[in-house]
Amino acid sequence: MKNVCLCIIELEVMIMVNDRGHKKWASLMLPEHVIMLEQLEKEDNLVNKPLLESDILEEMEHQIQQAILNKTKLTIDYYQNRRIHSIQGTIDTVKPYTAQITIVLDSSKKKKHLSIRDIVAIK
Repeated sequence: MKNVCLCIIELEVMIMVNDRGHKKWASLMLPEHVIMLEQLEKEDNLVNKPLLESDILEEMEHQIQQAILNKTKLTIDYYQNRRIHSIQGTIDTVKPYTAQITIVLDSSKKKKHLSIRDIVAIK
């Protein structure tokens, strides 16, 4: 019986140790340190803009043309503020001279303007 109780206590201690993460050290850190750690974590999620090959750009141009003709829904991944964002919708207009497209979002029916240069993937 003692062995069973001992195993249960050890298991509870292991769960507590694995569960605490940053909380374990939170009481020992100054608020400035916590803020710095949060900033570092945000910076880790930042990405550089991917460079696309010419064949991928041609394929995306073809997908945009087909989506305009057929009024099909697309998922567009675009680069903004050092992050990759994703939206779903249909292409409303394309302005080739300014390299802008207007997308009607599925979720809210609002229009979003994107630079074609910021698009990194189309699905």
